[in-house]
Amino acid sequence: MYLEKIDAPQDLRGLTTEQLHALADEIREALLRKLSVHGGHIGPNLGMVEATIALHRVFDSPKDKIIYDVSHQSYVHKMLTGRRKAFLDPADYEEVSGYTNPQESEHDHFTIGHTSTSVSLACGLAKARDLRGGAALVVAALSAQGKSFVEETRHIDRGYAGLWEVLASLGGRIGREMPPLDAAVKKIPSKKQIYLAFGAKR
Repeated sequence: MYLEKIDAPQDLRGLTTEQLHALADEIREALLRKLSVHGGHIGPNLGMVEATIALHRVFDSPKDKIIYDVSHQSYVHKMLTGRRKAFLDPADYEEVSGYTNPQESEHDHFTIGHTSTSVSLACGLAKARDLRGGAALVVAALSAQGKSFVEETRHIDRGYAGLWEVLASLGGRIGREMPPLDAAVKKIPSKKQIYLAFGAKR
């Protein structure tokens, strides 16, 4: 079982593509097994498995800061950052919260709720890094499709180096009155974007 051998994101770099696919299957199985008896956000996390593996394979957390726009999509992130037992062992199910939590891990940078805060937080981290003369990358992992998300994107292009947006669309939205992610993406002036589409028409 590959998941049992992942103690930190750096462990992902030794896996082949086939092994990463197998890891994704194991993660989904662990999610379904825990959440079917414990409760939690199932769909949002099942849709972020490959995206989260990719984030931690490419970026160097916790040196690089990954901020989740939808914090309840961080279950896979928790599995890959030293908290897998909370998803594998029923005796440890209560050891983690349903959201990112800095008290749990150095890989979590904020206690966040549901949507549309990652861009503002990422800009703040990038500004603080620049003031300190740092070189770490800051990543806003976006999937929310609300009006506040559109407002946030207007503040992203402030000349910060090493500030990335990872856009993961699951093909849904959080209310009929809220614009789809595709429309919001067009408003983002930043050139550093990665678009990850899962079940979304683009």
